[in-house]
Amino acid sequence: MSIKDIRSATLGAQNKFRVETIEYNGVKVGFKQLSYAERSQLMEKCMTDGKVDSLKLQAHAVIQTAVDPDTMDKVFTEDDYETMVNQPADGYLDKFSKAAFKVLGLSDEENSAEKN
Repeated sequence: MSIKDIRSATLGAQNKFRVETIEYNGVKVGFKQLSYAERSQLMEKCMTDGKVDSLKLQAHAVIQTAVDPDTMDKVFTEDDYETMVNQPADGYLDKFSKAAFKVLGLSDEENSAEKN
């Protein structure tokens, strides 16, 4: 394999962002993978005193990745943050954030460690 082949397979490849779809209360919700740059901006937004704030990460991950699986339009906006974080624990935010973390490449184990 040559350098040209490697560059073609990586830098020259078409960007294909995957979508994880789940069902919640009878509706399908998609979670679209972000670019490295978008994920970095998300993580910076979720820092408090040099540490990842797990609540901010859950909510903002959902806000940034949740899409209508048919149209790829975003479901939530930054204006939804306060409403989201004031919902009952173990509700849609927990379920949605698991799907969001999956497409972001963040494991549940990493997030659990950050919460502790």
